[in-house]
Amino acid sequence: MSEPKIHEIGPIRLQYGELRVGYMNKVGFDEELGNALTGNKIFPSIESLEKSDPGVTTYGIVEVEVRLRQVIQETDFKG
Repeated sequence: MSEPKIHEIGPIRLQYGELRVGYMNKVGFDEELGNALTGNKIFPSIESLEKSDPGVTTYGIVEVEVRLRQVIQETDFKG
């Protein structure tokens, strides 16, 4: 059995295919995900989403899963 492929970002180690759970504004998910030219934010907790976007109680909250599929460009903090 082969070793799982790991991607390291500083102290963070992610296994390819690994799922992470996050939280988004529901309107952003319904209307903007895939369409917003400036992207969408996914937060690590409901508390951090509410702190960043106090109006989220009106817009709703969704829980999402994000999976690492491929690294397109490596991190380069020197450049």
